[in-house]
Amino acid sequence: EHRSIVATSDARALALYLRCGVSARFPIFDFRRRPELVTVSSDLRFEPMGDAGTVAADLAAIDQFVLGYRRDEDHAWFARERSGFVVRRGGQTVGYGYLGEDSGPFAVLDPADLPALLAHAETDAHRRGQTDLGFEVPLINQAATHYLLGRGYKMQPFFAFFMSDVPLGRFENYVLFSPPYFI
Repeated sequence: EHRSIVATSDARALALYLRCGVSARFPIFDFRRRPELVTVSSDLRFEPMGDAGTVAADLAAIDQFVLGYRRDEDHAWFARERSGFVVRRGGQTVGYGYLGEDSGPFAVLDPADLPALLAHAETDAHRRGQTDLGFEVPLINQAATHYLLGRGYKMQPFFAFFMSDVPLGRFENYVLFSPPYFI
């Protein structure tokens, strides 16, 4: 029951979106570098997702908390196109992510867990021989931005805005997928 869009910085398009009643909530930047083996101390367990249907209820609960809605069809597509994983702590699912040439999305119940997820994704990319890795990060996501800048990731010149007619979501718990035109 709301309107949202991920928009480029084209001034004419932004003016149209603003006239339609949406406001810019935050910018989204691509952070990139060559992946390396990296570890982050954590009590998290990373498990291959396999078929997204087997963990659908867990994924839906995380999405409901982070985004405010379920996205079952999206997870089915991600699971076909990318290698998914779930993140568990003490037997409870606390996050998920998708790996591949284009990484993401990543969602967690606690933003403090994002550095471990990003390290897991970077290590996976390095092991697969990937020479470039990017993460599409909402700049309100302090845990991800501080971690990635601390690891030497560079913010790319292209960026987008998340715009909506009402504030929504917990984007401090989320890293988008590439390209960043869908949440």
